[in-house]
Amino acid sequence: GKYLALSEYEAINEGLLLAEGDNADLVAVVSPANRRVSATSRFGDMQIEGEQVFDGRIAAELVDVPGITSLFVLEPDSLSRGNSAHTTGNRMWVPADETCVMLRWDHSIQNIPMWLSSMGAQKGARESFDVYWSNTRFPRNALRLEMIPESRMLERDAVVEHRSYLTSLLKLFPRCQEAHVAAMCYQKLEAALSDMVLFLADMPSWRSDKEQAERQDIFGIAWRATPDRQQLLKELRYIDVTFKILDQLVELSPHLTKEIDFAKRVSMKSDDDGHGLASQDQVVRDSGQVISIPTLLIRVIKLVVRLWVFCFLGSRDVENLFYKRGWMEKIDDLNGHGLGASDVFVALVRDNPSLVRRVSDETMIRFIDFIRKLGPLDTWLNFLIALCAPGGEAVSARQQRVCCLLVFAGHRNTTERRRLAQKNKQELLLSFRLDDP
Repeated sequence: GKYLALSEYEAINEGLLLAEGDNADLVAVVSPANRRVSATSRFGDMQIEGEQVFDGRIAAELVDVPGITSLFVLEPDSLSRGNSAHTTGNRMWVPADETCVMLRWDHSIQNIPMWLSSMGAQKGARESFDVYWSNTRFPRNALRLEMIPESRMLERDAVVEHRSYLTSLLKLFPRCQEAHVAAMCYQKLEAALSDMVLFLADMPSWRSDKEQAERQDIFGIAWRATPDRQQLLKELRYIDVTFKILDQLVELSPHLTKEIDFAKRVSMKSDDDGHGLASQDQVVRDSGQVISIPTLLIRVIKLVVRLWVFCFLGSRDVENLFYKRGWMEKIDDLNGHGLGASDVFVALVRDNPSLVRRVSDETMIRFIDFIRKLGPLDTWLNFLIALCAPGGEAVSARQQRVCCLLVFAGHRNTTERRRLAQKNKQELLLSFRLDDP
């Protein structure tokens, strides 16, 4: 682990500390009143003075070995939301029902306190805050102490281990044109992704032996939300790594970037995984099963897509993250390729009205076209339902767009859209006429 500390380099530059050397026993002190630096020997036999300008801020850092700059005081903070005197201006309060403290560093010779502080979110820093040490105490910098149980730390270590393992496999992709490297890489990816699905689903077979994992039907596991573990994947950037994996896998599968040939896909045999990839190179699993490398590649892509459901299911925070990072568009690009991306896309937007409002007309047209070419599967129909009433909340703008694409586009719409709506109405909707009694 690492230890929080003041930046020793900046502390020396600001005159708070002296560098090691001839005067290693000297400890510098900054006088807040006149901004003069005096350094007094621990034995009282030397005096050094000089001018120094101190701006009241010292950078924070993490160190391997704790020292004098890593000794802090937990200072109680009573500022709370319930105190009306502190609820105005700069929101300088903390919730009354939470124990909060200020982290303070005191100089060993003269009382010059420094508090851990932050200026809040910075543009371009995503959700990270820059922290530093300030000689000005702001109650808004109070920290909430959270005791993390050992089981929680083990889960965090598991996610970090998985992320590091996937990152190491990324280095093998440039050599995946070689059959033996591709076979090894895909099998390792399959095992790692399957293990993470079991972890998120809280299955007892998590971390089981490889042969048992191969017998486990990963695609048959019911979707399940585990909020604590989902939050870990978000905080530790595990999801980011899975999309880097996807980008590499798509580069190795050129057909995923081409227009879908539905006639060819429908005529494919089931053992081709809907892609018609043929290869003489095969992989023999430990269980004795023989599988071709292209088929294994497609299975890995399906596993990545399947894993995402367990990452965001029931978590509005992670759902919105998929949109902010542009991952929602990447999932949309995989729709119609038989990878299960359509189910994942529907699950992503069906309970989130804000994401439904961001679905483009091109995506809506594509799903309606799936009904025409692949049949009225429940996935396409559930998508239209999710557009009209995500989570049971009616979105009138999306309802209007669906009607414009299926029934009547309106006289002011383009000729192409009017023709498309008329075609959809004739081919996809049923017409009824009441007969005379």
